[in-house]
Amino acid sequence: MEKYVIKITTSNNTPCYYSNMQGDPGRTISLNFAKLFDHEKVAESNRYRLSKLYPNREFIVQPVDVNITEIPF
Repeated sequence: MEKYVIKITTSNNTPCYYSNMQGDPGRTISLNFAKLFDHEKVAESNRYRLSKLYPNREFIVQPVDVNITEIPF
């Protein structure tokens, strides 16, 4: 099943994803904790809102297969 996440670009190129965690904006390096969107249109709407709140960051909507998850460390 495909869902969508919002990837946040970082200065050191570490993969980082939008989440409901604390932060400015909330973010995580683990896909397990990333906020999942059921529809691409909803993810794009959130990406647009985030880009207006944080104009110095780049947000990218990416599809993910929820049947594949990272192994927690």
